[in-house]
Amino acid sequence: MLDEAGGVDGETFPCYEFNVTLRPLMDDGVCEHCRKWLTVDCEIIDDFIGEEDYDDDA
Repeated sequence: MLDEAGGVDGETFPCYEFNVTLRPLMDDGVCEHCRKWLTVDCEIIDDFIGEEDYDDDA
């Protein structure tokens, strides 16, 4: 999984868009503060959501 602080060497991902509903002081490039975090608009959602093996017989 990706480091929450951002991309390589702690840099903000180029897809990062701050969620303006949060306080401006929280705009630090962390994915959890991104407007697109864990939404279908997130370009790197697969890095956050891993594939689970489910037993269909259960």
